[in-house]
Amino acid sequence: SPRFAMAASALLAVSVVFSASMYRQNHALETALSGTVSTPTLVQALYTVRSAPGDETVNVVRPAPGGQVVLLVDPGFEPYDSYRGTLMRLSGGSDAVAVHEFEGLMPGYEEMLAVAMPARLLPPGRYEIRVEGRVEDASGGPVFEPVSRVSFEAR
Repeated sequence: SPRFAMAASALLAVSVVFSASMYRQNHALETALSGTVSTPTLVQALYTVRSAPGDETVNVVRPAPGGQVVLLVDPGFEPYDSYRGTLMRLSGGSDAVAVHEFEGLMPGYEEMLAVAMPARLLPPGRYEIRVEGRVEDASGGPVFEPVSRVSFEAR
């Protein structure tokens, strides 16, 4: 019947317009993303070591210039609401200097804490990540308890 033909034609026209619009958006997105270059990302687990023979550094990180670094740190045995990690730069003889603090960390891949940062935060030197677990005190305020310290060297 002519009514069904008109309704089918109108539906076909609407679907063609919608498809063309979606095609243009997809093409624009592909064009926008093709200009960006992904940065090299180093993902490395840091191991907690009590002592090493000859004071040898066990954890060595080699970040790519201009890249990203994801350090996987053990959250310990006791579970906490969340974790906080502080990146400390160690200097010979002087106090450690806090470089950056990472809050709201949660165990993820292989039950490790992923501490992500730009490689520019890690010029060559000795570092330590101090991990603290968040709990609530009697008044309901957050309190951070020390969990672990992991030292490493950036080269």
